Amino acid sequence: MPKEQAEAYRNEAIEKWGKDVVVRSENALLEMPKLNMEQLKADQKDIAKKLSSLADEDPENEVVQEQIARHYANIRSFWGVTDPTDLKIETYKGLANLYVADERYTTVEGKTNPAFAAFMHKAMMHFADNKLK
Repeated sequence: MPKEQAEAYRNEAIEKWGKDVVVRSENALLEMPKLNMEQLKADQKDIAKKLSSLADEDPENEVVQEQIARHYANIRSFWGVTDPTDLKIETYKGLANLYVADERYTTVEGKTNPAFAAFMHKAMMHFADNKLK
């Protein structure tokens, strides 16, 4: 990703979530050993692939929800959240909303997928409302 685009995304994230949140995430990722980062990225790809294969299922289905739980844990690692009592329910719901509001979240190989965006939104909201308490 070009430096200018990365900086624009960073500024956008600061505007949406605040500088403290962005800096915490950046620091957590910078401090993470390279091997852990590679595993985190590999897990992210695996989760996305599995969720994509489940996109025709009911988003509330237990198999889908198991993958959403993995997605949530993976995202928390990217966010640098380690406190198990800090569930980030509203933050995760905010991410779910981005799936339907911002095509960058469901664009794969240059193609948007509104049906997958709706699936992810519903699955993530169900998870947040029913599993994060």
